[in-house]
Amino acid sequence: MEKASLYLLVGCLMMVSLGCGSNRMQTEEMVTYTEPYQPQGCFAFLSGESRAFLEVKFTGEVVQGRLTYLLEGKDSNRGTYIGKLVDNSIVAVYTFESEGMTSTREIVFRTDGQSWVEGYGPVDVVENGVVFSDPAALQFENGLEFSSVPCSGTAF
Repeated sequence: MEKASLYLLVGCLMMVSLGCGSNRMQTEEMVTYTEPYQPQGCFAFLSGESRAFLEVKFTGEVVQGRLTYLLEGKDSNRGTYIGKLVDNSIVAVYTFESEGMTSTREIVFRTDGQSWVEGYGPVDVVENGVVFSDPAALQFENGLEFSSVPCSGTAF
């Protein structure tokens, strides 16, 4: 009788052990496939004397951060943006200061999983600032490309 109890106990322990391992594997697979990669942190565009800095922070469905442009031959501007992630793009409103004035404009950045590229296209001036005339027609081929950089020492 004792041998039968021992076999039963060993068999139950093996089933529990195999069952736990199986569940853990399914959970790991679910995490791997349900959480898309969204590059966040600090990013910079550097070309000659031109510099631009982008901070990307995700909080739930909201994306926000700081954005600074120091482009050669143009007025610098610094500010913050808040928006959302739509597919692989940040769509946001950028509030910034330039030449002592506060302004707003719509911004769109697309990611390839490594960097962010700013989209450009025709704009309309509206009561609250500047918005893209046709967001579906934005061009990213010649946009500023922001690559990952350490956040410490970044010139926001």
